[in-house]
Amino acid sequence: TRKRTLFPYTTLFRSTSLIIASIAIGIFGAFGAIALKAGVSEMTRLLHDWLFGAKRSILVLAIPTAGILLSVLFTRWWLKGDLGRGLPAVLNDVRENKGVIAAHKMYSQVITSILTMGAGGSAGLEAPIASTGAAWGSNVARWLKFDEPTRQMLLACGAAAGISAIFNAPIAGAIFALEAILLNIAIPLAVPVLIASASAAFVSSLIYKGQPFVLVTDSWNSAALPYYFGLSIFAALIAVYTVRMYHGIADRFARMRDPWMKAILGGTLLGSLILFFPP
Repeated sequence: TRKRTLFPYTTLFRSTSLIIASIAIGIFGAFGAIALKAGVSEMTRLLHDWLFGAKRSILVLAIPTAGILLSVLFTRWWLKGDLGRGLPAVLNDVRENKGVIAAHKMYSQVITSILTMGAGGSAGLEAPIASTGAAWGSNVARWLKFDEPTRQMLLACGAAAGISAIFNAPIAGAIFALEAILLNIAIPLAVPVLIASASAAFVSSLIYKGQPFVLVTDSWNSAALPYYFGLSIFAALIAVYTVRMYHGIADRFARMRDPWMKAILGGTLLGSLILFFPP
């Protein structure tokens, strides 16, 4: 009888603490996204002014290499290891490490991404911020002594918050987390993910007004549906090409054991592309 009496209060306390934790993780994810957006934007601006304001454009060959080398130095000297490959590393932690993510990933991928992308690197914002948010979710869950399923839920909250804040897209952030991280999840358990995603978008929009891309329209025309359909097929083919090229080049570079030579070769190739194809 006593267990039956206490059960509703225990459940209520757990649900309330989960909602509060998801809001907190959403705020942490927003701050990570703000730091990443502002850092990449400012470093890009400074380097662009320095390169092209004084006719030093030929140095664009070396700038991406310098950024990648700084990332390698930070990773190997400060972290004593390897950050892993963005989202695949997060998914591996979910499936193989019970949702436990190293604490340094709460900040380390923001730093390396600013160094890499700010110097012209060809990485994207979504993987590092999703990984950073997931790390916040995982570690907050550990600090609060939540069990493994709840830890994985809060990990997904963090990933959703990061995507939501970086692109100002709360629904996309939540769908991303549910689709990529939380497989076969019950619908009621998705509520914390939605809360974290909305909280992150709200905080980010209050503090940082910039967007990583320009919105060219705010509506759509039903007469254009055939063009949308054709675009979807073309985009799917481009996606297959990109994924296969990515893995093909990664496999070739995996044969190189020296990370410094990898960084120099990759950075020089990237700098050449930027020099000859500026757009």
